[in-house]
Amino acid sequence: MKTPFIWLGSKRAKKRGVGPLGFRLDEAAKAGLPVANGAILQHEFYQLLLDEGLIQWQNGRFHADNPLEIHDALYTAVRFPQLTTPVTVRPAFESLQKPPTVLQNIQFTDASQLTNALCIMWNDGGPPTSDMRRDVLVQETVSSQFHGIAISKPTESFDQVDYAHVNADTTQTTLNFDQRLQIPRLRRWQAPEKSLPAFAQRLQNLLRGMRRTFGDESWQIEWIDNGRICQLNQIDEI
Repeated sequence: MKTPFIWLGSKRAKKRGVGPLGFRLDEAAKAGLPVANGAILQHEFYQLLLDEGLIQWQNGRFHADNPLEIHDALYTAVRFPQLTTPVTVRPAFESLQKPPTVLQNIQFTDASQLTNALCIMWNDGGPPTSDMRRDVLVQETVSSQFHGIAISKPTESFDQVDYAHVNADTTQTTLNFDQRLQIPRLRRWQAPEKSLPAFAQRLQNLLRGMRRTFGDESWQIEWIDNGRICQLNQIDEI
């Protein structure tokens, strides 16, 4: 069995069968776009736990009787690196839950938090009779000030941005944004628009780099800004 996790930026996710929500982030990191450090924990780890009976589907959700067994499977059998900083966990597949569940500030070395987070992610794929892959993104939690969604279309001269301030104390995020602005699409050598807020100027640069990497198509981009860097969280075709 191949090691069932892939470092973001290795550009191996697509070859391993990971879907677009995961492999685009892997390719973005490889291209030098700002992406939080992390890895994709592959479907094969979920399948291993299911086959060994370490997780079970009960009453409409996944459950583990012994979180320490999950912890040992990840860190001893699979040799996933011990992550000392809090992480954000999100599905790398098309979740049946809309919007998908995103958990942040998870202590991934804590057996209970680790097991609970992974079961919640796998729940989003429905019962185990589904043939859906259940790859999971595990990334360092970014201390952030703003997050949002940007819509970029080649037929438009502006990108539409819905955003909100981030509550850094919560462990679960939802995509509920209460503010909107339009930002001009930057040409190749054009400087950011100085009249925009600082985070929006950084977002302009990020979106330009994203289009350069993936092409000028219709995209929905989830991003997060920590006051210094605007990072990619997710890239979807629309």
